[in-house]
Amino acid sequence: HRDNWPVGLVTPYGRWLVKPIEGANGTYTSGGYINVRYPEAKEGEGEKSGLKDLNGNWVVPPSAGYLNAYAITHQVMACKSPHLENMEDLRSLPGLELLHEGVSSIYYNEEEDEFIRAEKGPYGDSQKLLLKADGQPLFDASKYTQVHDFNAKTGLAVVLARVATVN
Repeated sequence: HRDNWPVGLVTPYGRWLVKPIEGANGTYTSGGYINVRYPEAKEGEGEKSGLKDLNGNWVVPPSAGYLNAYAITHQVMACKSPHLENMEDLRSLPGLELLHEGVSSIYYNEEEDEFIRAEKGPYGDSQKLLLKADGQPLFDASKYTQVHDFNAKTGLAVVLARVATVN
């Protein structure tokens, strides 16, 4: 019995982009990259992973140490946060600069409106983020607690504002 069979990714012409001999247990495309995952070294640690371009060349090799990494857009990847349990970090591609630490509930639909939605902070006290495809905020997060119901056609959003209370 074997839980993690090696997988591969091949073109219709027979060119291997991910060879089964590499030992990957998962591979798929997103954000214009090939996401490659390898079995966890120990349960719950996270899967060693990396990103290849669509020609099969490493952009973020597994040796870089990012766990559970995957491309959201061509300019942003998510990976397991090394500092915050059950959270992810967003990093720029290809430079890997940290854009946002401790996010969850990441949603991106290129066909819908090309904006990344995520929650930042602990569950129950999180801030909703609306980010451009490069990971930069569309709205100034210091002014708004949450951004809801953004309409890409009008550019308008319903927000909860940070307002100081006066007694």
